[in-house]
Formats: sequence, structure tokens, C-alpha cells
Amino acid sequence: MVSAYIQAEDPQQAEAATEVLVSKDSSTYLRFVDVARLYLSSDSIDAAVAVVARISEQMLNDREERQLLDLVNEFLTRNTDNVQALRLLARVYWRQRDVENLRAALDRMAEAAQAAGLADDERYALTQLARLAPEQTAYAERLQELGGAAEESAAEALPAFEPAIDGAGDSADVAAFNEFAIEREESSASVENAFAWDSPERAESSAHASDDLTSSADSHLKLWSQKSWLGRR
Repeated sequence: MVSAYIQAEDPQQAEAATEVLVSKDSSTYLRFVDVARLYLSSDSIDAAVAVVARISEQMLNDREERQLLDLVNEFLTRNTDNVQALRLLARVYWRQRDVENLRAALDRMAEAAQAAGLADDERYALTQLARLAPEQTAYAERLQELGGAAEESAAEALPAFEPAIDGAGDSADVAAFNEFAIEREESSASVENAFAWDSPERAESSAHASDDLTSSADSHLKLWSQKSWLGRR
């Protein structure tokens, strides 16, 4: 039935049929990827992002990072300011413990959310940025303008990090952080309210794959970093 709706190019019916299928066999969850691409082909980017957001945690747990990053890159190619796609991008980098790209994605998310008037999303991004880079006071200042940090985001566990040595860079640069302690959370994570660290073994596997997984999405971030939210202050 799912295939029939896909062939008929009916994304809403395909999504509904996929929900029924996955409820009976959770291992078929990647069929939602076909649904997302169908939404994307009809320029329904927000719907496509929402479908992928539903399965993003399971994709990461199942080491489907390549496919997830490919999807996110497609979304951002269509709309570089899609806030929820940027949130997904940040989620991937968080799981990969790639602080430099994580901060770039969060910076871009804050900027895009501010431009779109999405205060909650901007607060979320800024709350994480203020915790990752407390020396950058502009984050905290903007948060105060928005009414303070997002409480749930501020309560999330962050990794410990150590400053780089031997002239590795300016203290404000994200490359100054070179080691993370992995902290597991017992509650299940979601794109909206949790960034959970995976096991060391899986994190190591993700690190080995990160170079070829992120090259496409990184091209966006390198461009954004030249005109980051902080630079526009």
C-alpha cells in the first residue's frame, strides 16, 4: 500500500500508510525516507523535515548518519534558512561530537530563527551556544532580551571539555576544545528536547565516518560562518 501511494505521488496518504506499517513492524521505519522525498519533490519542505525529524534519533542509533546528513543537506539546499533542518544538522554534529560544526549550525539556527521571528527556536540555539561558549557574552545578552535561557535546554547534560594547548588557537575559537566526556542519559532523546550522547564505541565509529558524511553539509556551514549571528550583532 505504501508503494502504491508513493507511485501515485500522494505524500499524505503515503505517510499515513507508512505509520500503519511501522506500527506493525518498527524495522520498516526507513520507509519514511521515501515519504520525505515525496514531500520534497512537491516543494513541501517543512513536511519533509517533520517526517525525517520523527525518525532521526532511530537513524542515528542505527548508524544511518550518511543518509540522514544527505537528507538534511537536500533540505538546506532548497532552503538554507529552514530552522528545523538546521536543528537536525546540529543534532547530527552533537552526536558526532564535532564542536566546530555544531557551533556553526547553532549559530546559523539562531540567526535564521531570529529572522523568522521564531523566538523559542532562537532561545534554544542561544541557550546551547551560551553553554558551549560562555566567554561569548553576546549569546547571554541576546538571551536576556528574549527573556532568559530555555529552561529545558539549560537542564540538558553537556559534555566536559578541556582547552587545547600548544597554541592551538584563540580561546574563543571552537577548535580550542579537543576532548569530550560522554554522558549517557536514561531518558529517550528527541529532536525538540534532548541531545543525548551515544556510547563511546558508537561515537568512535561515527568519528571514523564523519569526514565523508559531513563534506556536503560543511560547505553550507563554511559559508554561514563568514556571516555568523555574532558577526551581525
